[in-house]
Amino acid sequence: MIGMLRKYGTTAMAIDQPVDFSIPESTVILAVSYLKKLQKTRKKRHCMPKGISNLQKSPIGNILRLF
Repeated sequence: MIGMLRKYGTTAMAIDQPVDFSIPESTVILAVSYLKKLQKTRKKRHCMPKGISNLQKSPIGNILRLF
C-alpha cells in the first residue's frame, strides 16, 4: 500500500494522539476496537483444537505423529 502511494507521489504519515477520555465518543471507539481484537483472538482460540484434530486425521498428520 505504501508503495502504491509513493508511485502517485504522496507520502504516508502516522499521527499518534492520546485518547481524550472527556469525549464519550473516544471512549466508545476505544472500547469497540478493543472488543474487536478480543473477539478475533477468542475465535482463533476456539478454532485451533478443531484444526489440530483435522490435521491428525489426515495422512500427513499420521506421519507427523510418528515423529
